[in-house]
Amino acid sequence: MDSEMSPEEKERIQDHLISCPGCSRIVEESTKTWNLLATLSVPERSADLMPKIIERIDAEESKEFFRRFLDYLIFQPAPLLAGLALLVGVFLGGEIGNSFYSSAIAPRVELKRITAGEEPFYLEAFADLAPNSLEDAYFQLSTESEGRGES
Repeated sequence: MDSEMSPEEKERIQDHLISCPGCSRIVEESTKTWNLLATLSVPERSADLMPKIIERIDAEESKEFFRRFLDYLIFQPAPLLAGLALLVGVFLGGEIGNSFYSSAIAPRVELKRITAGEEPFYLEAFADLAPNSLEDAYFQLSTESEGRGES
């Protein structure tokens, strides 16, 4: 970086570093790091490195799709577990909803036998209401208005 700066820029930076202990500490630590890295030797590359890499890539590409997918699932279990959790959640949600519906709602709703002059599809959903409850009052009002021919 020193070779990329003009002499004026270098002088301004040096003046700043003299007056700013935080920046001078950062420059000192960076300089030590770069000097330490310069002392390291670059390891020599094995002569058969590239042929081994190409051989592994070819072996992976030659596997059939299902085998590669199976290897992926064995070594990466997160997608499999997420799918399994989703299926269990859907199954349990359906079972809980079904049991709630069948125990809480379905027994209270009974079809009334249709006789001449009555509207079809009338449900006795309010048959077991507590007396003097809000629901009972609403039911009483609705049946009185039906009796008078109001809608």
